[in-house]
Amino acid sequence: MVFDTLRQDLRFGVRQLQRAPLFTVIASFSVAVGVIVAVSAFSLMNTLLFKTLPVPNPDGIYHLYTSDYDGREDPWGSSSYRDYEDFVRTGSFAGLGASAAREVAVAVGNEPPIEQFLTFVSPNFFDVLGLRLEGGSFFRGGHALEIVITYPYWQRSFGGEASAIGQTVRVNSMPLTIVGVAPESFRGVDLGPPIIGWTPASVLPMLGRDAGALTQRGERGFRVFGRLRAGETAEPATQRLNALAASLAEQEPDSWVDRNRETRLVSVLPHRESYIPPQMRSGLWLAFGMGILLVAFVVLLACTNVAALMLGRAAGRENEIAVRLTLGATRARLVQQLLTESVLIAAIGGTLSFLGLLWTLSLIRRQYLTDLIDLSPDWRVVLVAVGVSLLCALVFGLAPVLQSRRVDLRSRFGGTATVQRNRMRGVLIALQVAIASVLILLASSAVRGVRAYVASDPGIELDGLVAMEIDTRLFGDDTARRSVYLTQVRELLTGLPAVKSAASTVLLPLGDGNTGAYVDFPSGEERVVVEVNTVGADFFATVGVLPLRGRAFQPTDRRGSAPVAVVNRAFLQRYGGALFGGVVKVEEQAGIQIVGVVPEIHYHDPRAAAQPLIYLVDEQVPWGSSRRRFLLRVAPGNERLVANELRRELLQRFPDLVIPSIAPMRDHTARQTMPHRMAGRVALGIGGVELALASIGLYGLLVFALFARRREIGVRLALGATAHEASWAVMRDGVRYAAFGSAAGILLAIPATFIVQQAIPGARVSDPAPFIVAMVSVLAVVGVAAYLPARKAGQVQPADALRHD
Repeated sequence: MVFDTLRQDLRFGVRQLQRAPLFTVIASFSVAVGVIVAVSAFSLMNTLLFKTLPVPNPDGIYHLYTSDYDGREDPWGSSSYRDYEDFVRTGSFAGLGASAAREVAVAVGNEPPIEQFLTFVSPNFFDVLGLRLEGGSFFRGGHALEIVITYPYWQRSFGGEASAIGQTVRVNSMPLTIVGVAPESFRGVDLGPPIIGWTPASVLPMLGRDAGALTQRGERGFRVFGRLRAGETAEPATQRLNALAASLAEQEPDSWVDRNRETRLVSVLPHRESYIPPQMRSGLWLAFGMGILLVAFVVLLACTNVAALMLGRAAGRENEIAVRLTLGATRARLVQQLLTESVLIAAIGGTLSFLGLLWTLSLIRRQYLTDLIDLSPDWRVVLVAVGVSLLCALVFGLAPVLQSRRVDLRSRFGGTATVQRNRMRGVLIALQVAIASVLILLASSAVRGVRAYVASDPGIELDGLVAMEIDTRLFGDDTARRSVYLTQVRELLTGLPAVKSAASTVLLPLGDGNTGAYVDFPSGEERVVVEVNTVGADFFATVGVLPLRGRAFQPTDRRGSAPVAVVNRAFLQRYGGALFGGVVKVEEQAGIQIVGVVPEIHYHDPRAAAQPLIYLVDEQVPWGSSRRRFLLRVAPGNERLVANELRRELLQRFPDLVIPSIAPMRDHTARQTMPHRMAGRVALGIGGVELALASIGLYGLLVFALFARRREIGVRLALGATAHEASWAVMRDGVRYAAFGSAAGILLAIPATFIVQQAIPGARVSDPAPFIVAMVSVLAVVGVAAYLPARKAGQVQPADALRHD
């Protein structure tokens, strides 16, 4: 009996949706938008917080941490390879593994090398995990020049062909043989940079860098993990490890004593608490909390939108409901039928959203993000998609259910009463408009902030400036060879006819670097940390900056001459103008004379207060950096042509040269703001979609008002009211509620703009433009959505309206 009734409801619900195809499409699309936003956000949370390692008994994996230089204030530091070897000897673990990610130059075939992250691991890395490979085998020996590559890298660089096994990749010009491919879902034991694979740790010193990575106690770059022995718990294992730490502190205090002169601590945490570094968990939970709030807004708006449409549709079905009640149908039976229709809409929307999510993930798989995390959906994602769809069905299904309970048979057939105004209509209008206002304001604030940041003056002339970055990791610790190499590159740059001048630099304006150094003043005061940029002697001439006092660097400022420095204006303002002409000590280099003062060049947020900075000549005070940047002055308008020509010349002369970037300086500044601009575009897109949904919902609500008040409108027109007055009677309430919702949304968005200001360089709470944009956009859309049904009200014929029931 129950199944027969359900079958009848489903058949009737399908027929009702087929009779209103436009309503079905719009309602299903609204549900799909809400569900796909919610499921996409949960997919990221699921990957980072809930998924387990794709290995046998993942809950048996534990991570080991040693406290850092700050001691108990930072207990989540990494370990050295020698520490790892000592941890193994404690006997607390059935197996311990270690890994360290490093950025290297990787080349396949005849392609030029590009920068990639590679993980160097202990020989037993895969044995401890119990991992099964997608293809191939593990390392044949702990010292073999072999690599196991990740599944995404296999697909991207080798097309997923089995013939990839046995081929070689060049890592810092050293050939490594591919012996295996990791499973599709495995990216490593913790969240880190996107990697291309794993190779034995013994390869690390062979690459000409990190010569002491496996032998020096202070080289603390390895993550240690393992499986406890059967019957062992984390507490006694931690005690034994800290007993070892106390012994090491006595033997090697330089490596195992923190700044408080206390022994470093060893902590053991289960994998579920360690996949995301513990020091990042609080910030990540805060970010997820903000994301959940935004997703809740989107889902709520989608639900209210569909509820509005269903209310408008239900208004036209009151006669049908009254007839069914008269023929003996119970109100509970009607509620069941209406909820069945809501579930059908939710099912269609949920299916569309899941298909949309799969399509989105297929696009993401083509990007490097899949090298970082595995976003493939699992049962949790499916469960959330179904749950959100059903929740939406329940929420928006209540609107027509409540409306059906208000149907009065006497008013429908006796004609003596009118349909009462539904206050729910006003609440839904205000709620939709408020949420849309918040989203539009935040999106416009983010976009405005990014545009202001990009347009800010960095303190140099960007037109005619080309920025280039090269990687010198190829030479490892061979500083002499690196110096000769850089000299050859500089000669090639300055020898090109299109290049007027060129200069090296560690930092690029509006970049993402930060190089601090200890500076001692002649007064003997406590040393301070000041940002340092080591540049070529032609740097200020190339960027077009003239000194305010003294002089800039000169060609005579080179190796062997007295070291000199140029400081920015903020340096003297912070530490005193008397330092001009005096000498300072930077790290271990003493006797550096300050010979010039220049205006501020912004290396970070151009709108932030200028910070003290000291410039040194790279030939006089070499600064250890694996990357070197160059700025080239060319004729304005020729930047891109020169950049392309320069890339060809460099790769022809230096085939193994790694060039992370070479482009006009304006492209460089645009890249620095890419994440912010993408966030702004996503926010603007979401805000636009939700504003469109809100307008559709508002339209549905006002259509409901038109149906509900059609008899009243007919009476007004029959008594002499004009079409304009009839239209305004329908439009007035909608516009009033929309104005209330818009004002409430603007007020609610004000606290959120403070968060945008912290996250987006250039965004300002005091900027009135986003508020104006949000208000005008919302009211314009509301006006159009309200005008269409109001216009229909003015076209109502009194005779038809008075016969309407």
